[in-house]
Amino acid sequence: MKNGFIYSVIIKILIFPSIVFSLSMPLGDITRLSTMKENQITGFGMVVGLPQTGDRQSPIANLAIKRFLENAGFEAANSNTNSRNIAAVMVMAKIPPMAKKGDSVDLWISSIGDAKSLAGGYLLQTPLKGADGIIYGVAQTPLPATAVKSEKNTFYVINGGIMEKEIPAQISSEGLLELSLRNYDFNTAQNAVNSINKKFPDSATLNQQGQIKVKVPQGKDSIAFLSEIYLLPVEVHSVSRVVIDSANGTIIMGADVGISGVVVTRNGLNIEISDKKKKENSANNAMSEKDKKDISGTILLEETPKVSDLVDHLNKLGLGVHDIIEILKGIHKAGALHGELIIL
Repeated sequence: MKNGFIYSVIIKILIFPSIVFSLSMPLGDITRLSTMKENQITGFGMVVGLPQTGDRQSPIANLAIKRFLENAGFEAANSNTNSRNIAAVMVMAKIPPMAKKGDSVDLWISSIGDAKSLAGGYLLQTPLKGADGIIYGVAQTPLPATAVKSEKNTFYVINGGIMEKEIPAQISSEGLLELSLRNYDFNTAQNAVNSINKKFPDSATLNQQGQIKVKVPQGKDSIAFLSEIYLLPVEVHSVSRVVIDSANGTIIMGADVGISGVVVTRNGLNIEISDKKKKENSANNAMSEKDKKDISGTILLEETPKVSDLVDHLNKLGLGVHDIIEILKGIHKAGALHGELIIL
């Protein structure tokens, strides 16, 4: 019992295949070159000009201002400040593939001291390094003066940094392209290979690591060939999913997520779902919704055994979102929900 709510789930033993949906997508939308990836860069910086909301007792900000002054040519051996208008921060960015020198990058700026808020401050120029210790970018930007309570110590700033050095990228190696699916699925990978081979026979294979290897035809430029195969249609398969966010009571589901025959009981009112019509109800076509309620309080949903239909009827019965979530969890645990259940 939970808040006066009682339910039970009874599962009928039925064979019900996993439901999948498919659609056609361009190859370029579902794959990426394995040799090209995002790169992360980080830096230690300082935000100044804060309205008494900066670091209070953390020594990190004092060390940061000392280093900054020394780099600017000022003697700061005994410097110490309690002005609380500065804050030490970490600055993070992702370099997209093929980014060039001078391109802008987005930043994540987060306090690492005990600052109350970074809102209204200004990030001083901060070098951003890769894992190899090389500086690939710099960041310098104002921060918004207003922020919601939950985001006042972390800011996302669009185009707050600038690329200073390019990361070399290789399109192909010895006339061979390596493609990886963004969301891996064996059926989709094989469909991609088939689509390429239909246009360019015997040019694509799928290796044991799940990568799609494509030979660039003789006399073709690698980039021109890549742009051509990226337009090829590929049938994409995905297992249906139900995503539940228990924190805010959100349920997101695919339209065709199926369930086996199930009876949900709540305070004497039953909702019964079956993936086959009962023989004794073969004349149900002319039955009204009112007639579908039998004397025991059972509502029959026989023709469309889908999660969306179940949720719709539970809503009509007045059940709350959290009660519906618990029912879906029970159905999944019993093996009657034919799709992936993801709980955030």
